[in-house]
Amino acid sequence: MGQGGYLKIVNASLYTLKLTHIHSYQMNAWDFPKSISPGQCPRIYIEWCQTFGKNWYDDAGEARYEIVGTDPVRHFEIQARWPPLHQRRLQVDWQNTIQDPEFFPIPFPRVVDLGWKHNGTVTLTFCAIKKGVKVAIKHSPTPRYVREADFPAAEEKLRKHLITLAGAESEKLSFLDLLAKVEAAGHLKSQGDLHKLLGEALGVDPEQGIVLQGAHPLRELAAVNGPAYLKKWMETYGPVIGHLPLNKLTLVCSHDSGTYDLVSPFASPWASCQDLNIHDQLNQGVRVLDLRVGYQGDKSGDDRFILVHDTWRTKVTLKNALEQVKDFLSRNTREVIILDFHRFVELDGNFDYDELQNIVTETLGDLIYPYPNKMPTLEEIWKTQGRVIVAWNRGDRPDHFFPGVDQKWFNKTNLDDLYKAISEEMKKNHQNEGLWSICAILTPTPLHPIHPLSPDVGNWFQAGSDWAQKANIIALDFVEKTTVVQQAISECLIKGVQV
Repeated sequence: MGQGGYLKIVNASLYTLKLTHIHSYQMNAWDFPKSISPGQCPRIYIEWCQTFGKNWYDDAGEARYEIVGTDPVRHFEIQARWPPLHQRRLQVDWQNTIQDPEFFPIPFPRVVDLGWKHNGTVTLTFCAIKKGVKVAIKHSPTPRYVREADFPAAEEKLRKHLITLAGAESEKLSFLDLLAKVEAAGHLKSQGDLHKLLGEALGVDPEQGIVLQGAHPLRELAAVNGPAYLKKWMETYGPVIGHLPLNKLTLVCSHDSGTYDLVSPFASPWASCQDLNIHDQLNQGVRVLDLRVGYQGDKSGDDRFILVHDTWRTKVTLKNALEQVKDFLSRNTREVIILDFHRFVELDGNFDYDELQNIVTETLGDLIYPYPNKMPTLEEIWKTQGRVIVAWNRGDRPDHFFPGVDQKWFNKTNLDDLYKAISEEMKKNHQNEGLWSICAILTPTPLHPIHPLSPDVGNWFQAGSDWAQKANIIALDFVEKTTVVQQAISECLIKGVQV
């Protein structure tokens, strides 16, 4: 058996991608489509070897694609590698593709880590632009969510099939022992074989994907690193996405962005929603910050306004958060940041809104892009000095501030209910809305504190899916522990070139 997951290849171009070379060593699953037509988004199952007695660290694979019709011929290679730190990863070597200004591969530049998520999805997007020419992208259904409670019935169906493989004498074995015996007999060559059987037992098309939740043999989390291209992704892909209004982009928001440094050590499991500071969140590709501001009237100077989670105070002053934004923009001058001032908390019974507005306006200065009474495109913003959208969730907002982000909050305590709630929300028409966000977040309870939803949420919002296409802003806890930022950027490229 091995460790499996998915790679989604998005061909957001008018070119056909042709497989010209494929090779693997000790990979349980490394099969790629022979060709990928314009607009197709195949989802490919990949599995690393974890067989006892073998050296896992030399697992490797290569799959090379030619871009049909290019002269000289352009090509790139997808690779499975174990880097020196012994952490699995997929990477892409764009080879001579990046030499052509028509192509906008993602990630960028030449050799880039795609990351890896066990039971999750990472995405590679190949994008090419020609003026006035669009691509018909074939968006796929969002993978069905399968809760842990569904497993017992599915296991019983699997048992009957596995017993026929292992022999009648295995009938009294536990499910896990039965799996081990079938594997030892050579009937299950990869986790992918079992994954397909599980999909059949659950009534799910395995080609659309299965999202597994809970403690189960098929479930394991793995870390993914944030590639360097995330810092400047708007600038890098500006020629593709610059014409899109802000509410048509797919962006990621860090929920309760300032809660990485709480005053109370006891509140962290229930009130801390992020591990990274503001600057590092932006480096990870986040472009929307969810700011909850608390007012301490008995304090002086910068300490009067702090970031909070409800009434839980942080050590992060508003001034410090704004300075982190300014510092990031000084190094990444064409990125656009949305500050969602979503909640205003009276920590001592009152709140000075005028003082708060003055601090925001004076600190950010010309970086504030004034509200033009419509939704601007990135290109329109880039023509000015403004790089910060101040969204103000109050009726008395100043004229130069945008209306607040409409947060779709579901108040669910388990993944099954959250998935259903998001499904219902996605059926609605959001075409004429301003900035709005889907809160892919679980409400903490005394026994279930805040935790990341990875890899589930990465599967839900994978590039090329219905949900990613419809979403404007996706709010998350612990953003760096998911692949959603990478998925969102890929979806922006799809939106930039699709019909």
